[in-house]
Amino acid sequence: ELTLEGRSLPENPNIFYDPLFQWADQCSLEKINFSLKLEYFNTASSKQIFTLIKRFINNPRVKEIMVKWHYEEGDLDSMEMGQQYQQLLHIPFEYIEVPETEF
Repeated sequence: ELTLEGRSLPENPNIFYDPLFQWADQCSLEKINFSLKLEYFNTASSKQIFTLIKRFINNPRVKEIMVKWHYEEGDLDSMEMGQQYQQLLHIPFEYIEVPETEF
């Protein structure tokens, strides 16, 4: 289970996400549950998150990936971003609407 939670707007996203990319490339688990519980992420982070998921997909040892996309109640933009990722990546996503008070 890999969880990204909170806000993602690092000054240099490459420095932050590079260790995660390396882990994804070297991961020997057959099944990955990737939970995204991000209240906010900027455009640079969005690209890095997409790349991270692709690296799991391209890892031949990983056979199954499930993305759990948490979004704040009523935040259709966030939900639609997850749907765009799902269409581009062709893997299952579970959408979890979270009340604003719990996000």
